[in-house]
Amino acid sequence: MVKLRSQSIAQKMENARLLIEGAIHQPLINQELAKYGYPLKEIQKGKALLEKVVLLQSQKSTKYGAQFNASEQFKQDQTAAWDKYIYHIKIARLAFRNDVGKQRQLQLNVVRKRNLAGWLEQARFFYQEIQGMAAEMEQMGATASELTQAQAMIEAVADAKRSYKGLEGEAQLSTQERNIAMKALDEWIRKFTRAARLALDDNDQLLEGLGLTVPTRS
Repeated sequence: MVKLRSQSIAQKMENARLLIEGAIHQPLINQELAKYGYPLKEIQKGKALLEKVVLLQSQKSTKYGAQFNASEQFKQDQTAAWDKYIYHIKIARLAFRNDVGKQRQLQLNVVRKRNLAGWLEQARFFYQEIQGMAAEMEQMGATASELTQAQAMIEAVADAKRSYKGLEGEAQLSTQERNIAMKALDEWIRKFTRAARLALDDNDQLLEGLGLTVPTRS
């Protein structure tokens, strides 16, 4: 049998299933294992540990899938909102090219921040201030409803980020829970394997039926 530490989670679960199910469904093995402290009731405890790992592994995969989808949605929302924001900045610069006061009011000539917190702050300020200049913007082709929609896009980015980070935390927690359950299963398998080798020491076929390697006998 491959050492547990060198196995993937999937391999561990498969080997554990072969070992446990083989022990449960073979009466002769049941009889011998009972002599070493593993009657059927004890083997069922191992099965319960395995089922818990399987469940947590499935939940982990689901949560990481949700996290990935949320991350992709966040990236798409961010790109779309950024492009729309920069477009409106350019429109505003053109609309107020001769009005220094409004240029300053809208911060049209400051460097655009690219980190999320920075540009969200700038964008929120811009769309708040531009609401009072809707007529000039509409003359340049940017309607009031378009500006309102862009403002909503900015908030959607912030919401998507919160959702993504929340799911990221859930995914990490699910991994920790799976690892704890896997550690408990590993320990049970280690002790059970030792007992099985003692109980079936003179029956190589039964050992192999449990997925255990049989040492070369001289």
